[in-house]
Amino acid sequence: MKVAIIKQISAYTCVFACLESILADWNRPITQQELIDRFPDFCHKGEDIEGAFAFTKDNFDQVAKELNFQWQQSDIFTPPNDDEAYLILTTEGDKHCVRALLQKSHSSFWVMDPNANRFISQAALFEFDFAKESNRKPVLIKITRAEPTA
Repeated sequence: MKVAIIKQISAYTCVFACLESILADWNRPITQQELIDRFPDFCHKGEDIEGAFAFTKDNFDQVAKELNFQWQQSDIFTPPNDDEAYLILTTEGDKHCVRALLQKSHSSFWVMDPNANRFISQAALFEFDFAKESNRKPVLIKITRAEPTA
């Protein structure tokens, strides 16, 4: 499994950093700033929290349509093939997004965390435990590359 390691460009761009990582792995490079410019209404462009993605089904449906992928909330993690990826989003409290790479145990995953403050000697692999983070209400999102449209 290849994974592009991407750092957030600000404290608020974790969703777009994870998407940048996935799209880079799919040979569809796009930067976080390009995503902010492309989806200004979804990420508070021009505000103090520019890049903070307002995650709603409608917003993510629109991003998925324009970037040519499908998504669904999932209760089961299966090792992703080259056309799949997973995100973990915390939906309460300190909201954050990481890219789930491998399942370590029933409730924990090895993740690529784009939070630049967590990078230690260029390492970006961290453990995320659903049980320990349950107060932040994490959800697992499966993303699948869609076929290019003609």
